[in-house]
Amino acid sequence: MRAVIQRTTRASVHTEGETVGDVNKGIVVLLGVTHEDTDEDAAYLAKKIPHLRIFEDEKEKMNLSAVDVDGEVLSISQFTLYGDCRKGRRRISCRQLNRNRRSVCMKRSMNMYGIRELLCLPVHSER
Repeated sequence: MRAVIQRTTRASVHTEGETVGDVNKGIVVLLGVTHEDTDEDAAYLAKKIPHLRIFEDEKEKMNLSAVDVDGEVLSISQFTLYGDCRKGRRRISCRQLNRNRRSVCMKRSMNMYGIRELLCLPVHSER
C-alpha cells in the first residue's frame, strides 16, 4: 500500500456533480492498493495514519495528531500511486488491482481495522 497524507481544514470529493465524501479539519488520504498488499498492511496504515503528529500545538510545533484535534479522515482510492512511467509517456498500471478488489481493500484498510471504533475518528470514504 502507498498513502499520500495531507492535512486539511476542509476537503471534499465530487463525482458527477454529487459530493461523495467530505471532511472538515483532519486528514486526506490518497490510498493506493496492489495485489501484494495484505491484511497486516491495511491494519498497520489504519492504526498509523490517525496518530501521525502533523497538526500544530499551541507553540506552533507539529506535536498533535488527528486524534488529538478531533480530526476526520477522508480516504480516497488513488491507484495511480502505483503507476509506472519509466518507459514511454503513459503510465503502466500492471501492479494495480481491479476496481472491485481495490474497493474491498480500501474498505478493509479504513473500516475493518477500526479507525471509527478504536480511535473515535469520523472516517469518510469515496463511494
